Amino acid sequence: MDRLSVNPETFETNVHGIFAGGDFVTGPRDVIRVIADGRKAALSIHSYLSGKGIEKKHAHFSAVSDVKIDPDLEKIPRQKIDTTPIQERKSVDKEVELGFSKRWP
Repeated sequence: MDRLSVNPETFETNVHGIFAGGDFVTGPRDVIRVIADGRKAALSIHSYLSGKGIEKKHAHFSAVSDVKIDPDLEKIPRQKIDTTPIQERKSVDKEVELGFSKRWP
């Protein structure tokens, strides 16, 4: 799939004043990197719109190279959440998920 090319620091396209981001630029990624990219793009857009020009230096986030996940993680049972019965969910004011209980399996 083709992607749109942007400046990786400012998210500005090759057309001055046009910015782009998201999956069309980077492809699907984890939420932490997406939030960091959104912050950098917002700072660039703000600088551009306020007439300060695009600042080239922004806070950088380091990528974690290797995340260790417990291989037994999926074997841990999920805690059940009490919910309102379907028959009682006739109003948008009614909570569906009632929160976690204090009991543990």
